Amino acid sequence: MAHPVEEKRRRIESRGRIREFIFGIQDGLISTVGLLAGMQACGQPWTHATALATTDSTQAALRRWFATAPPRDLGWRAVAAAKQTAGRGRNGAAWLAEAGEALLLSVGGPLLLAPERWSRLSLAAGLAVRDVLQRRTECELWCKWPNDIVVLQGGPPRKLAGLLCERVGGPCADPLWLCGVGVNVSAAPPDAALNLPACHLREISSTTANLDVLELAIECATAIRAAVDEFVHRGGALDIVRLEQHLAFCGRAVQLDLGVRDGLRWLRLDGLDPSGELRGRWLDHSGEPGEFASVSPLCIAAVSPDA
Repeated sequence: MAHPVEEKRRRIESRGRIREFIFGIQDGLISTVGLLAGMQACGQPWTHATALATTDSTQAALRRWFATAPPRDLGWRAVAAAKQTAGRGRNGAAWLAEAGEALLLSVGGPLLLAPERWSRLSLAAGLAVRDVLQRRTECELWCKWPNDIVVLQGGPPRKLAGLLCERVGGPCADPLWLCGVGVNVSAAPPDAALNLPACHLREISSTTANLDVLELAIECATAIRAAVDEFVHRGGALDIVRLEQHLAFCGRAVQLDLGVRDGLRWLRLDGLDPSGELRGRWLDHSGEPGEFASVSPLCIAAVSPDA
């Protein structure tokens, strides 16, 4: 018969192996205890968090966590990682990062809001992350519809951060809202891997040499949660005024990817409509504005060089 202490040790090791199977290797540059304590200190209902040295994808890890341990309350969960090997962005784009190069974070949980309004949440979350990052750089940051944070000064648009927001859950389970965040901190992916050149925080700021990634993770997580809570409190209405103040490419011609059926089309971007769709006028082949439009494309594929 095994000694009680030895049996307890085996149980603990077994639970650790299960956690590593679900999430990845534990406790990288961000501390699990520090992450959860920092978020809870803000007075928000966070129930669980985990920090990983490496994982395939923080978004995938959070999905697995909810699948194996469904939520019992309205508390949210967070997964952060120092490195991810199979991260993904919007429209299937890859988001890979080596240890220490980026903030890699996914948060989410239940929402007391009709799911048909959840598609607007990426705009609210993106603006919240933009505000957090703006406090760490002298460069003006902009929201590229629907959920990228970009720098426009000093050359062509460059991507600093991106979000991936998803609704998960089927007909037999309450739906959950997940938001993955990737911020280039000390390095950026090569341009060949992206549809938009990238930059990183230390490149555009003189004050981030000793950036605390744990602090950044806590600020982004709690800012997203606060923005979502405000969105729910407003009944699913967006703060269009603030969004338009920081919307990239307003007044310029943007090429929209409308999918396989409608292809690419140019729009003079004037702003956002109340639902968060892009608002403007279609441009003909000579660049002259035509019909007014409100549209939700797959993405903004290109921007005219004209200011």
